[in-house]
Amino acid sequence: AGCRPDLVPGGSTDDGGGRASIDRLAEQLIARRPAGDEKPEDRILARYLGIEPEDAPTWPNAGEVAIAIGTARSGVADALQAARERWHKSADLNAVRTDLDALILAAGGVVSVDELAAQLLAARGSTQEDGRERRRRARAVLRATVELEVSISPTRFAAYAEGAPVLIATAPELVEY
Repeated sequence: AGCRPDLVPGGSTDDGGGRASIDRLAEQLIARRPAGDEKPEDRILARYLGIEPEDAPTWPNAGEVAIAIGTARSGVADALQAARERWHKSADLNAVRTDLDALILAAGGVVSVDELAAQLLAARGSTQEDGRERRRRARAVLRATVELEVSISPTRFAAYAEGAPVLIATAPELVEY
């Protein structure tokens, strides 16, 4: 709370420099639709990003999402591709890619998802009062940003989910180390 005293419930979610808060970034992750007009890809993304349900795993793979939603893996892949194309147009999410690159390099090139999400939350802030919801939103923004980064060449960082914890690194050699 002390990192961003300007963020208060009901207040603005931008800082003076125009950097989007975690709240504003999280709003951009799933396409806005009229109530009752949700599409299957919205459920897929919510599960993949760890937004819904509350007990969703932190970093599920496409197969786990397909099973949980009851769809084909190709449906998950299609939803992610459409989301990446939409996210690519977001200046806010692209700015987060640059922030994450700097945070990962400052950590020596490799950092756990939880550590990086906490740093992102501290840097960007949130007006959400529930600490679990703040962390869930920060991890969702982190996941979307990593997905966006790996779809662009050259890729500066990627997720390595082979073990626990999930790591974000600039090179696979650093994960092995």
